[in-house]
Amino acid sequence: MVYGAPEFPTVSYVWKAEERRCARVTIVAADDDDIGVATERMCAAIDNETLIVPLSHVLQRSPPSVLKCPGEAPDAGRRSA
Repeated sequence: MVYGAPEFPTVSYVWKAEERRCARVTIVAADDDDIGVATERMCAAIDNETLIVPLSHVLQRSPPSVLKCPGEAPDAGRRSA
């Protein structure tokens, strides 16, 4: 199984659990932007023993600027550079 690191985190737990049944799970590191995985690196990880490559059609992110507490100032959740 070949899996991209940016995929939804809890999904990887299901696949990693299969290692106890001798499955080989390869997690391909994310790109520098931590959003995607280069197609070339995903393809390089796939070999003739790969049975599944789960891919999402969505991106799960929860940036701090989206999470605000009640009564918080509008810019309170933003990080400064």
